[in-house]
Amino acid sequence: CRKTLSEGDGTYRLNGLLAASYDLRAVTTGANAPVYLGPVAVAPSEQVSGVAIVVAAPPAPPPAGAVEPSSEAGGTVAVFWEDDLTLTATGCADATVTFTLTVLSDDHVVSGPMVETPAGSGVYTAPVPPLVPHHGGAELAYHFVCPGGIPVDRAFFIYIDPSGVVVDTMGAPVPAATVTLLASDSPAGPFTGVPAGSILMSPSNRTNPDSADADGRFGWDVAAGYYRVRAEKAGCHAPGDPEQLFAESAVLTIPPPVTDLELVLECPAGDLFHPLDAPTRILDSRPPPEQVGPYGTPWGAGTVREVTVAGTGGVPAGATAVTLNVTVTGTTAASFLTLWPKGATQPTASNLNWVAGQTIPNAVTVKVGTDGKVNVFNPSGSANVIIDVVGYYDQSGTGAGFTAQAPARILDSRPPPEQVGPYGSPWGAGTDREVQVAGVGGVPADAEAVVLNATVTSTSAESFLTVYPKGATKPTASNLNWKAGVTI
Repeated sequence: CRKTLSEGDGTYRLNGLLAASYDLRAVTTGANAPVYLGPVAVAPSEQVSGVAIVVAAPPAPPPAGAVEPSSEAGGTVAVFWEDDLTLTATGCADATVTFTLTVLSDDHVVSGPMVETPAGSGVYTAPVPPLVPHHGGAELAYHFVCPGGIPVDRAFFIYIDPSGVVVDTMGAPVPAATVTLLASDSPAGPFTGVPAGSILMSPSNRTNPDSADADGRFGWDVAAGYYRVRAEKAGCHAPGDPEQLFAESAVLTIPPPVTDLELVLECPAGDLFHPLDAPTRILDSRPPPEQVGPYGTPWGAGTVREVTVAGTGGVPAGATAVTLNVTVTGTTAASFLTLWPKGATQPTASNLNWVAGQTIPNAVTVKVGTDGKVNVFNPSGSANVIIDVVGYYDQSGTGAGFTAQAPARILDSRPPPEQVGPYGSPWGAGTDREVQVAGVGGVPADAEAVVLNATVTSTSAESFLTVYPKGATKPTASNLNWKAGVTI
């Protein structure tokens, strides 16, 4: 067997053939059936030319909605071979309608009646079970017998897609993974990316690199040759090898067709957290000299303002979420703040609640919205808003994942028997103490950040706590504010 590819003008050449009689087969990358020609006799030292193989013009696809679920690319309608399909045909009312679906590569046939739904509408449907293991080009024909006995036939072509799939190490689909088709003239390589639009790929999909769909599926119908397929996604890597940021198949020799190709990536559970070295103030609505950011006046009753949180304060533009320390002060009425991503629907939840005259902070984690912004809403009275960013999440592939555990007390500065840790006396005015948080209370020694529940009690004056990493500059942000006599 000798293989070759036709040139851009359709010409082909087969060299080095022994004297013999040959059958020729042309396989297109569209929905057409293979075309056979032969025998063609080749004598010793003879050059045979002008052997034309005629391939039919690309067939018409079915109208929109005729086969669901399906996708369309390059004028070809494709269906996934493991999907339950619904066929829909429109024509004369009260007709007798049947369908026939013929797979061109192996003559597999599925046929049956179509039901008018609702009666008298002229719309006919029929279910088709998954076509696996049959794949490739197929003819879909509808046969109508209208009232009065007038027959009407319609035929279309579809492509049955034996897609590969990208999954994680738990077997779950990896949607939106970038999948690249690589080709070589030799199984030994080198393998390079097939140019987008290349005739090596069927019109059903000539996008390369492509993106896996919501179910992790991808696929190309390709000409004969040697191929590899590579999958990658930000935050994922080859199983067991964080340095290799992609998964790649072995060499795939086509033909025969390769179906159900599975590429496995190891992906962290969600985006990864990056703590900042110290909190960074990105907003203070108090007038100068305290003002930070675009607002120098309080949030009034019913006010919604946009605040930029990505691309500022040490947070990269590609961050997917931020962890903030949000404080209100100068409050004139009982109210609350709600934060949510710009472009999303405003939720009914509150992130921070207060009574008139109270200064109070709270930790808030919020998804980054359109243009790197979040919305901040105050329904009643007025309040100055102060926002410090303490960390962010992204899909960079580095950073820390969150590990939950049961709460464990690592410090209590009350005297024995309540004391836990090295301090058995209160924090006095101006006191700065170190607290061990890694390697204690179930937290591993190499932890990059911790989530803490900090409480104060027996408070003798209005004040606040600031918690920050040892070795970093003390920030101006507070993590906890109180009035005398309050436990909070």
